[in-house]
Amino acid sequence: VSFLQHYAVAAPCGPSRTSMLTGLYPQIHRSIYNGAPLHGRFENIASLARDAGLRPQLLGYTDTSADPASMASDDARLKSYEGVMPGFHQVMDHNESMLFHWRWKLEHAGFDVGDAAPSSLYAHVGTSGAAFP
Repeated sequence: VSFLQHYAVAAPCGPSRTSMLTGLYPQIHRSIYNGAPLHGRFENIASLARDAGLRPQLLGYTDTSADPASMASDDARLKSYEGVMPGFHQVMDHNESMLFHWRWKLEHAGFDVGDAAPSSLYAHVGTSGAAFP
């Protein structure tokens, strides 16, 4: 899918993704900065698909902070804002800390990654700065 005329309703990335995946404006979902948790009461495209019997796959990340009201105070998910929105099954993590795994996948798929800059591994195909055709 290619969104050629997509406009975001929020910045930075976490709140923007939250709006896109919940269909709600930031003033409704209240996740207005990276690290602000998304309350568990909100449905999203993945949870609705799961309710319909599907298993939504995620290659990448949603930067969704966990709802602290739904877990113990020492839960490891509360230590990072790089969480996965509930309902998704994360197939591959593309967070910066996991870039080595993506590089490995590209190399084992036959791509010559060489010394490509990390940002070029994510660049859109056909754009300047993209490491791959």
